[in-house]
Amino acid sequence: MPAGARELEPEEQIRALISRYFMALDRRDFDSIERCFASDATAWYDREYGPGRDAIVAYLRTAMSRWKSTTHLGSNVEIVIDDAVARGRVADVAYLVSVQPGSENARIRVRGLRYADTFALADGRWVFTRRERLATWSFDIDGRDLTGIDSAVTPPPPPT
Repeated sequence: MPAGARELEPEEQIRALISRYFMALDRRDFDSIERCFASDATAWYDREYGPGRDAIVAYLRTAMSRWKSTTHLGSNVEIVIDDAVARGRVADVAYLVSVQPGSENARIRVRGLRYADTFALADGRWVFTRRERLATWSFDIDGRDLTGIDSAVTPPPPPT
């Protein structure tokens, strides 16, 4: 730990896990996503995945390949901790860009999502043991008139 840094409280650690998941998803950093899940984790996206983080990451890799760019804005996080197990709920608005904005077939899908999560301590860090996503609403926007994605910009690496 860097000099002067303080250790995060369990709730802060879980909030950081949720943020890391969304940021890694938007960067397509599947190695980081894998580290967010317990080895025997399960998930529900459009159906059941797992047990095992490999199955979850394989699904996310395929699902995210449909989109040119995404931004997930997780918020309204509720966490209840009971010793080494925690449960949480998260709201998310996802912006999903199909192809380069401004092109003929450009489409942007905006989705309201809710997550119900279970977390556990594994090797001294919090991980998802169960992640359930529920899509609550969605709409598409014609993206022909929107500005483009600057593909030359590389997002900054996550903090260490």
